[in-house]
Amino acid sequence: MNGQPINDQTWASIRAEFTLPALEQVHRRLSELMEDPEPVIRQLVRVFIADGTFCPGFQFLPGGQLQPTVTALFRRAMELDIPHNCES
Repeated sequence: MNGQPINDQTWASIRAEFTLPALEQVHRRLSELMEDPEPVIRQLVRVFIADGTFCPGFQFLPGGQLQPTVTALFRRAMELDIPHNCES
């Protein structure tokens, strides 16, 4: 790793390519789709970029439900204490 900060243009292209909506956007959309979005919100995989919190689009199914494979994988990783959100 080169230890250099990633510039804003690179982060913007990553958000566009991998569909990284902000957590607030996801919460707002889920509130439109369901009466109580909190159970879904608690299961979200989140990505922290600078001061923002984003939710990768690959975890969502049409209708706002979560992809079971993604949630199961993340839940298992947490059970196994697999490191995440680490800086090297």
